[in-house]
Amino acid sequence: MTILAAFILAMWVWLYRSGLFYSAFGLDRQPLVVGLVVGIVLGDVPTAMVASVPLQLIYMGLQNTGGAIPTDTCIGSIVGISTAVLSGVSPETAVTIAVPVGLVANQLMNLLYVVNGTWVHRAEKAIDKYDLGELSRCATIYPMLTAFIIYVPLMTFLFFKGPDTAQLLLSVIPAAVIRGLGAVGAVLPALGFALIVKTIGSKKLLPFFVGAYFITVMLKGFGNINVALLAIIGAVVGYVYILLRNGNNAEEVSE
Repeated sequence: MTILAAFILAMWVWLYRSGLFYSAFGLDRQPLVVGLVVGIVLGDVPTAMVASVPLQLIYMGLQNTGGAIPTDTCIGSIVGISTAVLSGVSPETAVTIAVPVGLVANQLMNLLYVVNGTWVHRAEKAIDKYDLGELSRCATIYPMLTAFIIYVPLMTFLFFKGPDTAQLLLSVIPAAVIRGLGAVGAVLPALGFALIVKTIGSKKLLPFFVGAYFITVMLKGFGNINVALLAIIGAVVGYVYILLRNGNNAEEVSE
């Protein structure tokens, strides 16, 4: 990976960590979105998107409670997907690289929160002085600059050296271990489905989850089914369910 490509990917991390596009928070760090960005930067979108799918299956059921974020999906995805693109490892092996990297990189967020606490106290002083300009800077510019200083230099170095280092390690690891890592990576998406089941919570909605799986399996018998078609079918079923539920609730209220 070139230093320019590493810097561009580091800037992507900064964009979502700085809160500049806060309305897109959660979308800009999803593996499928990150995979598209990595693919464009490295010039191999198909490989990057294929490598991002197992990661998306793992993280799609992940929920952030309050300010607690268990892992940095963006940084982990960039390292794992770029390793798959540049070294040619399987997507399953890339998963085993991305997951631990995301867990470790998430500690930078804690550092960011601690440092940003400084701007809170400074903002309080600005309020006492009725300095609205300083208050605005404490809420926007200063935290963004802090995120830039914490993330961009370190992430540029990590993305520049990370894939090469991972490729070097994979070259010296025995083939049996590589196959084992691939097997573990293939199992990890099941964790994503388990998280979704836990997130759904309501037993009344679980039949939709189970039914969607078997319908997808059956439709494969008719050839390659586009994922967009499955999404449309799911949206229609969800819409009908909401209409029926609201209709029943209206009848109960009228009675």
